[in-house]
Amino acid sequence: ETIPLRGQNFDTKSCGAKESEAVFCGQNLPGAKFEAKHMTGTGGRHQRIEFGNGSVKEVMSDGTTVTTFANGDRLTLNAKDGSEEYYYSSEKIRHIKYANGKEVLRS
Repeated sequence: ETIPLRGQNFDTKSCGAKESEAVFCGQNLPGAKFEAKHMTGTGGRHQRIEFGNGSVKEVMSDGTTVTTFANGDRLTLNAKDGSEEYYYSSEKIRHIKYANGKEVLRS
């Protein structure tokens, strides 16, 4: 079932639209989840999943994932370089782990 995206001002179109059109479609999933997909006319894809606990996971067209937790913390897994960044919102600190094992804390 295609339904409008919550909190967004997008025109919802059928998920079967042509590749040349921007498409926004969403569906309720089991476990109090809502999934929205966006496909641009250039073939780029973006997926957004909203969880019942307030967390939101976004998967970008390049494979990078960004998970924002209800407390404001954010986890970014960078598909390009394999790095992982966790942002602690209350302390405003970034903890970055690089693919080579190096770890950095930034405020």
